[in-house]
Amino acid sequence: MSPTSDDEPYVDRHLYVEEIISMWNLSKIVRELGNRDQCVAFAEAQGLMPTEKLCRTHRTPMLIAASTNRSFGSWVCHKRTCKRKNKVARTNGTFFENVKIALIHVFYLIYAFAYKMDYKTVLREDPFKEEKQKCLSRATVGDCTITAGSQ
Repeated sequence: MSPTSDDEPYVDRHLYVEEIISMWNLSKIVRELGNRDQCVAFAEAQGLMPTEKLCRTHRTPMLIAASTNRSFGSWVCHKRTCKRKNKVARTNGTFFENVKIALIHVFYLIYAFAYKMDYKTVLREDPFKEEKQKCLSRATVGDCTITAGSQ
């Protein structure tokens, strides 16, 4: 079926060069989502991560406190009275809320799931395993498959 309507019949056609070039593949993931900052910018641009939040107390825009770990940072109020009391993880209420792996692996696993890669293929094709000197566990790959498949 076409992405615009389920009522219209699917028409198989030849793709234009621009359509083919714009498709995602592993090299594009590495190039465009190869580090934390690129992943955060992509998530924000795609609406997966909010870029602004209001303080519950003052109803003023909160600032983003950068994080030294793999996360998106936290929202903090800039008013002195609640600066430390009103700190909220940016991932709360988002797709990334309980993620415990690097963001580059999150997007890689989304790609792998979309292309129905099996566990061995996910491990073999992981473009970040040499750089990180780690591989994804069977539980992580299985959790992603179960989570994505159940939604």
